[in-house]
Amino acid sequence: MEIEIAYALTRGAWGRGYASEMTRALVEHALKLLELPSLVGVVMVEHLASRRVLEKAGFTFERTVVHAGAPCMLYRLNRSGPGPPTR
Repeated sequence: MEIEIAYALTRGAWGRGYASEMTRALVEHALKLLELPSLVGVVMVEHLASRRVLEKAGFTFERTVVHAGAPCMLYRLNRSGPGPPTR
């Protein structure tokens, strides 16, 4: 099973923790309820805040990739790994 989720926030919503809150909830749902073995996150290299959101949710950098023609960083979170932070 593959599930892809993307989000975009208006500039006025940046820095308010919305992306971190959404990511934590999605990780919890995907790993606990859907029992997915792992999750990946793809972030454009220059999006430092988005990279930090994934890192705070427990993802680790795996490799650089090209996605939609742009250089990106691929992060992964394995269910058997350290897992997402608890609330």
